[in-house]
Amino acid sequence: MKQSHTLTATFFAGLICSAAADTLHLKNGTTFEGTILRESPDSFVMEVMVTHSIKEEKTVAKSDVANVDRDQPNEKAFVEISKLTPAPDLLTAGDYQSRLASCYKFVKDFPTGPLAAKAKAITGELEKELDFISQGGVKLSGRVVSATERQTNKVEIEAQILGTSVRAHARAGEWISALRDFTKLETDYSTTSEFKDVLPLVKQVIQQYHTQLVESSAGLEKRLNDRKVGLERMPVEDRNASARAIAEEDAANVQRLAAEKAAGVKWITPDPYNKATLDESTQYADQEMKRLEALKFDLKFDAGRAWRTAWTAVHSSDPAAATTALSEARAAKVPAALITELESLAKKSGLMK
Repeated sequence: MKQSHTLTATFFAGLICSAAADTLHLKNGTTFEGTILRESPDSFVMEVMVTHSIKEEKTVAKSDVANVDRDQPNEKAFVEISKLTPAPDLLTAGDYQSRLASCYKFVKDFPTGPLAAKAKAITGELEKELDFISQGGVKLSGRVVSATERQTNKVEIEAQILGTSVRAHARAGEWISALRDFTKLETDYSTTSEFKDVLPLVKQVIQQYHTQLVESSAGLEKRLNDRKVGLERMPVEDRNASARAIAEEDAANVQRLAAEKAAGVKWITPDPYNKATLDESTQYADQEMKRLEALKFDLKFDAGRAWRTAWTAVHSSDPAAATTALSEARAAKVPAALITELESLAKKSGLMK
């Protein structure tokens, strides 16, 4: 097929779907977007998308072109690289390695120029943080906490990790995940400042989750009817396949619920097609809201401070100080596993038998 040197703007409107960024601006106002494949002294050969799956080559005379905007692949690739820092809180070493792989690829593909220098700076920042994380550190509130600092302030840091996760899930509207993390926070770190700080947010989460559950319960009959009608309108073969898929999903939900309860999960995953699980979740949300509203704090206990004091004491040469600090850590409800860790250190140092 002979290619026209010019196309009307109306005809070309259907070709603008090209994902490439090379652009020819013609003198008549027409714009071609695509990928310039070849260029001769007199013309450009451009690949454009006629449809989402059909490509076509267009030859455009240079005499018809007002100006050319060429795709800059390094600039396009750098847009993604630039998003890799600052790295968010709580990334694992694997997360950092994945980000660094993208940086290494960019520098390999585009080794020179100002963007390469910027990519290398981003790489250096990520490598430095990865070094801390690999040694047991953690990033919290935008700051990398070293392994030593994390150990010295173990109770506070571990509580902050859970609190950060609660906040992240809450921002994403992941109510159940937020509430499960809060349950862990309360179980192990109820006498920390982090627990007190996150409590108002958790009450809001419960309220929003409760509203969602009530709305889901109110719409249950309609959902069930819509599903039934949808099945009835299907051809027999499709209806049978869909019915089997629904039965499998229902069975999976039953198994998941049983597994969650066996594991002691308090905030179960309700089945949107099962009234009993919706009612159970709603009742538990009501119960927890009332409990948290009535919660009282004994301000004399601070598990974070108690851990720091005990950690220092078991690394001293004063048996009496170690014994007193351990007693205070127990009273402040430092988790039993961490008390055992302190006792082991005290015995190893000869401060306890």
